[in-house]
Amino acid sequence: MSPRAEPRGPLTRAGRVGCGDEGAFEACHPERSRGVSGPEWGLDCASRAKLRIPGQAEPVLSVDTGGVGEGERIPNFPVGGRGYLLRVREHWLTGHFPTENISDSYQLTWHFIEPAADDESEVNDSLELANLIAIGARRRGYIGWSGDVDTYCVSGEPGSLRARLSAVQDVDLVLRVVDRDRGRSRSVDEGQTSEGEVSQVVADARAGRVCFEVSAEEAAEGRAAGNPSVPYTLTLEAVQAPAEEPETP
Repeated sequence: MSPRAEPRGPLTRAGRVGCGDEGAFEACHPERSRGVSGPEWGLDCASRAKLRIPGQAEPVLSVDTGGVGEGERIPNFPVGGRGYLLRVREHWLTGHFPTENISDSYQLTWHFIEPAADDESEVNDSLELANLIAIGARRRGYIGWSGDVDTYCVSGEPGSLRARLSAVQDVDLVLRVVDRDRGRSRSVDEGQTSEGEVSQVVADARAGRVCFEVSAEEAAEGRAAGNPSVPYTLTLEAVQAPAEEPETP
């Protein structure tokens, strides 16, 4: 399937308990030689999607964020100079027959996007793959699927800062502040679902030594594990360093 193509199909074979029909597609793009930062994968009316490289056993990404009757969306996954296989199926439950219905079809689309200068760059789920963010700057990203983690490390001139993470609808975000010099970290999770987070002041944050991880609490009643349609914004606000308390004689 080429960009902007919109194949449709039902999931029809409800045969065995815990097993059902699958749809498989190969994403072929004529601009493979172009240095594309990432496409946007859009899925409607499917319960689970897996992205796989031909000849590779394990998928590079498995998405199951939407609930029953909801679609799936991969907001900004980077592609390289190769084809990808996309498998669509219902979320099978052990001991239950699938609920596939020939009258309910799904639609699958994908297209390229051109990232803005402050957009995150996937894959950035570890300190080794962290994106850079300067004090006074901001980065925009998505917790696009269950288990997604986005990591950013300070760049540029050192200074004191406060990290501010904007809210994402229906998601309980978690901001983790990592001090690599001291080998410790602190999670900030004061906000509730659909609320943001604000860190304490981080003094003398140096490039590559202070980092931030953005993630989400697991799905629960009234709370989603991610939101691929609504981005968050991580801002590092420059602040005055707290005054040091005088030593007690």
